This record gives sequence, C-alpha cells and structure tokens, in this order.
Amino acid sequence: MSSSWTKKKAHNLTPLFVNEESTKKPIREWVLDIETSKWTKFIVGGLYDGEKFYHFKTCEEMMKFFTLHDEREHKVWAHFGGVFDFLFCLKALIEIEGAVIKDMVPRGSGLLCFKAVLKRKLRGGAVVETIIHFTDSSALLPHSLGSLTEAFGVEHKKMDFDYESITKITPELLEYLKYDCVGLFEVLMAFKNWPLIADAGMKTTMASQALQVLRTFLTEPIHGLGRNYDAFVRASYVGGRTEPFKPAFSKEYSDKPLYCFDVNSLYPYVMLHNAFPSKCLGYSFDYDPEQMGFWDATVEVPKDMYIPPLAVMAEVKGQKKLVFPTGRFSGRWSTIELEYAASIGVKIIKIGQGLIFESGGKFFAPYIQTLWDIRCKAPKNSVHNIIAKLLMNSCYGRFGLNKDKEEILFDDGSLGLKELRELVADNGKTYRLMTKAKRINTYTNVAVAAWVTSLSRIHMHKLYLQCGDQGSRLWYTDTDSLYTDVMLPTGEGLGQLKLEYKSSSAYFLLPKTYMAEGMDGDKAFKKIVMKGFDKKKIQHFSADDFFTALEGDVRKLRIEVPERFARLKGALRQGKFVTMMPASHKSIQSTYSKRTLYKGKNGLWDSKPLEFDQA
Repeated sequence: MSSSWTKKKAHNLTPLFVNEESTKKPIREWVLDIETSKWTKFIVGGLYDGEKFYHFKTCEEMMKFFTLHDEREHKVWAHFGGVFDFLFCLKALIEIEGAVIKDMVPRGSGLLCFKAVLKRKLRGGAVVETIIHFTDSSALLPHSLGSLTEAFGVEHKKMDFDYESITKITPELLEYLKYDCVGLFEVLMAFKNWPLIADAGMKTTMASQALQVLRTFLTEPIHGLGRNYDAFVRASYVGGRTEPFKPAFSKEYSDKPLYCFDVNSLYPYVMLHNAFPSKCLGYSFDYDPEQMGFWDATVEVPKDMYIPPLAVMAEVKGQKKLVFPTGRFSGRWSTIELEYAASIGVKIIKIGQGLIFESGGKFFAPYIQTLWDIRCKAPKNSVHNIIAKLLMNSCYGRFGLNKDKEEILFDDGSLGLKELRELVADNGKTYRLMTKAKRINTYTNVAVAAWVTSLSRIHMHKLYLQCGDQGSRLWYTDTDSLYTDVMLPTGEGLGQLKLEYKSSSAYFLLPKTYMAEGMDGDKAFKKIVMKGFDKKKIQHFSADDFFTALEGDVRKLRIEVPERFARLKGALRQGKFVTMMPASHKSIQSTYSKRTLYKGKNGLWDSKPLEFDQA
C-alpha cells in the first residue's frame, strides 16, 4: 500500500501504516547558510550535503553549483532562511539567465519556501533542468540553531562569533560557517530518525509533521470537510481568550500576592480526554444538545456576569474584535459552548441553522498519551521533550488550516494578480512581483480544531470562576494562563495548574501587553511583555511608566528601532530583495476596548464587560 493518498481518499485523513514504502523518489538534501557584512553585503555562502562542506564567494556561484550534479532535484534547508538567506538567493537567481522562480509561499513577513528551476546546456546541445526546493527549517523546528544543536547533542554545536567583525573570508569565519551548516544538517537528520518521525516520514512544517505522526495512531479515517461546510464552521473558529480584567495590582488591591498560573498543556489535555467531530452529516434546524454541531443562535447573557462565557466578533471603536459581552446578541457557537453557557445562567433565546457531525471518538487519545509519556520521562530541555512538546501542541491547529492562501509570482500578465511590486536588479532589469489567491489541495477539518478551542475556553472559564465570587478576583488571562490573588490547586498532570511566580505589583494595559514585578526568593524580578516589541528594548521600562500609560499617557512606552535588515515584505516595498529598513520608533497605538475600564469609589481600577442589545 502506498503512503500517498489516492484521489478517492483525498477528503479523509487515513491511517498511515508504519514502514509503508514511499513512491516518491528521494531528493538530495542540503543545508545552506550565508554570512554577510553589515547585513546586506554577501561575504561567503556555505553548503553541506551530509558528506562534504562547500563554500562560495558569490551567491550566484552557489546557486549555479546545483546544476553541476547528476541529481536533477535538490532540497535546501536554511534555518530562518525565509527572513534572511533566501532573499540573497532570490537576488542572485533573478540575474541567472533562464532561471525560473515559482511556488513562493509567504510565511508572516518572510517566506516558507520557494522553488527555482535552472537550465544548463550539455556539450551535445541538450538542455537539462535542475530543480531546487528551498525550505525554511524554522517552520519545522522553531528554536534557535544554538539551542537545537545543544538539545540534540550533535557533534557540531553552534559557535560564538563577532558578527560586527565580518569584512572578509577568514579561516575562523569558514569554520563558524561550516559548524552552522553541519550542525543544522545533524539536527535535521536526528529529527528525521527520531522513532515516531522515522515511522511517519519527515515533513517540512511542524503542523504537517504532527498530522503525519497522528496518522500512524489512527485506526479509522477522520473525514474532511467540504468548502461550504468549512466556511460555516470557520465563522465559529476562534482562539484562546486574552483579556485584562483589572488593569492594575498592588497592595491597595489585595493583601495577598498576585499568583501567575499556567495550565499544563491545555490543548493536549482536552485532546486527550474528549471525543471530536469527524463525518459531517449536513445542515439541520433540529437542535440536539447531545449532537456534535455548530449553531447560529441568539443568547442573553446576564448583565451581572463579571466574566461572560461566549465570544463573538464585533466592531468596537471601528475595529473588528473578539469580545465576550453581556446582554442579547447573536453568533455561531459549538453545541458544547452553548450547553456550558446555559449551565451557568445564559439564556438560549433562539437557535437557527446548524451543521451537525458524527463523532469520531477519542482519536487524539493514543497520540497525546504516547507523547505525554515521553515528555514525563525526558529531561526538560532534551531532544525527546522538545519534539514531543512540539508534536503535542501543533497537531490540532493543522485541522483548522485555511486552504485559501496567497502566493508570490513574477508577473506574466495573468489576470487575478494584485499588489504590484517592482524591483530593479543589479543587472539593471526591472522585475514585477504580484500576489495571487490560491486554494491549496490538502486535508482539513476545521470542526476538529474549533471543538478543541471550544473545550479549552470552557476549561479556562471554569478556572476563572474559582477566582473569587464568579471570577471577581481575576486580573488577567492569556489563553492558558491566569493572574489571580486566589491560591488555586496545582499539580503536574495534564490540564492542572502550575504556579509560575508571585507578583507584588502588576499592570495589564492590553492583551499581551503587561508588566509584573516581585521577589523570587531573595531576588527581585521584573517581567515585561509587549507584543510586537523587541524584548531587549523594553526591559528598561518601569512600573511608573506602565502606571502613566494606564492613566492615559503612553508616550513613555516608546522605543527607538535602529536600522535593521528588511524582511521580504518590507524589502519589496523598497523595490529590492536585499536592503535595510530605516531607523524608526515604535509605541503603543491603541487603548483597551474589549471591556469597559473604570475606577470604583475606592479609586481602584476595575472593568466590566461590554453590554450588547441586539433585540
């Protein structure tokens, strides 16, 4: 039996039998790394194929090198290559006569992968093509190369080097480059040979890898979801709750410390203990609380609920936001969230159309249990712990993958292209790049992912309600963590709480924007989180700065951003592949609007939910 799917089974996730023979021809694999001076000046590039290390004085020479081998297809890995190394490769490739660049897949502000086709004339006049697949290995192993070489215990560990001193090729630079290339290759091969990966076959992203490993545990197929059904469920697919409730904490608020708790592997916990949807049975207007489904509904949440349970996308101050309001409003929710909400006092006013599913049972259970057992036996920063944790946390989201993507193309005059970017190469030629909508052909079932996040929000809400009267002693939550002055039960098992630290003061300005400080034994600590800001640049901020920002003046929470290497999107805006972004400054641009902040009669900050009235 082949491991590739037949057209007939394309809409199901089928069991994968261990040691199935692949029909795909093996591709020669390489690791690539580039060293530069002052970020943009190419100094030397390195390639390693598992046997020999090569270095090159120009990137063009390195690209053409692939055409000199008997193999006509190559796979090239580069760690975080999508935001650095690949831009040099693209810059060189567009100037090679006859080179074709295709399948450019964006990832954030960079690239996940792309393909280059190079042509070479043989002596007899025949033309042969060489195909090179460039892939960013950080999408598979999202840790620094240094931490990976340490955790995997490979022979060639990442070395220290003074980047500012790079001006030319030296023996020391070549040794450093070689260790980077060989070390990454050793890590990738160790990953490829890790038992569960070896059984399933290696993929190029951790999400697709997790799905592939899951298939080796399946005994029955998990059904996929068609396009129209996908759109219906996707409207209810939202993530974790990230929300400040009380924006300040100090001794004036409580005579107890503020405890920061994390849930041990929240998503894997609900994946282990619950059944999940599989086959879609179609639309229905007959609501059954025992039936797995997603429903259009109108609800009424009591106005005195401090922490309402149901989320809805709504326009708040001109922006679409995920909010948890009180009052009467409509939305689309899973059966389990509607039933949970009803159990704590929410009235279900009306239920309209729903999409119902057959249960696929607890198909995640053996997968999660096996990985959790591995984690429990492995040291914290060991290779076994790292891989098992990544596989546990990456699997559910792959079910919710959005098939509607964009790819970057060199303009060929086709219709349906947008976002024109022009760049002028060193050879003086002008190239036009466009983005084009693309629907990828792969397995998904967003109902599974939505069921996971529904269960997770319910689990967290039950914890919130343990924080004082109906959650009134909760300060902040972020998906799987919470801050409260109530000491909650802790444990080491899946789904149990772990006490991270205690704070004596804290400020929560926005989701993922806060600071907390206190004592860890005899040592003072300060934790600052500001999403989108350089972690090193924000450490000088003080509690007074956050207090001033809370009172309405955010000017102190501003950092200077030095000149920096431009990622793909920023570079294309300047008409280049390789360039620098000018120095700038960054500051908080918004105020908290998902709840209503106010000061009580005692002068202390609190908040209340937004109140809707969609009668």
